[in-house]
Amino acid sequence: MTSFTKYTNGYKNMSLKSAEFLRPGSSPGALGCFVYSLLLAISVVVQPVRGAQEFSFEAVGEVRCTTFDEDGTNTFISRFQASISGCQTLIRSKLLLDDDPDYHADYHEYSCQGSNSTLLTRYRDDLTFTNATRLNLGVTETINFKKPQRAWNRGTAMVRPDALPPYGYEFLTAVWLAYGSRCHYGQSGQGLVSPVVFLGDEFREAGLKVKSEWRFESRIPNLLQFMAEFSDGNSYEKQGSRVEVKPLPQPFDAGFTNAIFRTIEWTNVAGYTFPRRFEVLKFDPEFADKAGTKLKVAYMMEGETHSFVLGKTRTNFASELPERCNVIDYPHRDDRSRTHYFYYRTTDGKLISYEEFLARQQRRNPER
Repeated sequence: MTSFTKYTNGYKNMSLKSAEFLRPGSSPGALGCFVYSLLLAISVVVQPVRGAQEFSFEAVGEVRCTTFDEDGTNTFISRFQASISGCQTLIRSKLLLDDDPDYHADYHEYSCQGSNSTLLTRYRDDLTFTNATRLNLGVTETINFKKPQRAWNRGTAMVRPDALPPYGYEFLTAVWLAYGSRCHYGQSGQGLVSPVVFLGDEFREAGLKVKSEWRFESRIPNLLQFMAEFSDGNSYEKQGSRVEVKPLPQPFDAGFTNAIFRTIEWTNVAGYTFPRRFEVLKFDPEFADKAGTKLKVAYMMEGETHSFVLGKTRTNFASELPERCNVIDYPHRDDRSRTHYFYYRTTDGKLISYEEFLARQQRRNPER
């Protein structure tokens, strides 16, 4: 297996915007990154702790999220609270966006009790809207209101058929990799796995796998030390109902490093070893580079944990849905609307099964 230091040599003298072109097993030069080094005191609460397989704890901290695009650099902070017990995980994240009136979410919450997972977006209670969107046969429609209205629903829950955080919520993914990824990867190793970081439209949904390497800390609770995921050299872009697969320009068509995770600093809490500072970097090909050998940093997530609580802090790892909530359930497809999910509204904060969904549809449309 490729050594951990092979991917991290030269981190202190890196260009933030670009990185040397990497393939699985290749030697990196300088990766694009910087180290967020603000040191904070850690508070600790100790409760009874079980064995490593059912290890339980809570971590509280922040993730600094930095994105890079043609318009420049954008940075925001996400405060998180992560509760872990074995393969059960609940991570709540609140974005700090200077009270941006256009940002609708109070918080985002990822929860997993084993195989399926749920992402809850809880909306702010003070919101009013001038328009709304809805899905009709897989097509998004916009409805304009005559005057501002409060939303009927207080949240949207997305139920997924896997244990991975959904794309677009990398501030949650970074925390999940640091504290909740043990059951996804198992033991240290390498192989083909479902990608944690975005590789293309419908890639993960189609059940495709990527080359990956990962390593866990040897000390209990054996959390993630390092992970690298590799592109297969193709682009995946959704065109209508189809996904167009094309090889990337040379030499990127041979594959390259798509993303890395690493724990930057560990801390000891009552004899147990936890990530205190960690980061995720997502790379894209730098097509503007004449030599065609550069990767650019698409985004960087830098996490720092401020406090830990050892022992189980909760018994229920399911997200608590608001009474009025929209639900998008991906484990089943709705053949009537020709979508890869079924959609419903709950008025009691409870999820329903696919069978109950079909029964509701039949009661509403008995002739169908």
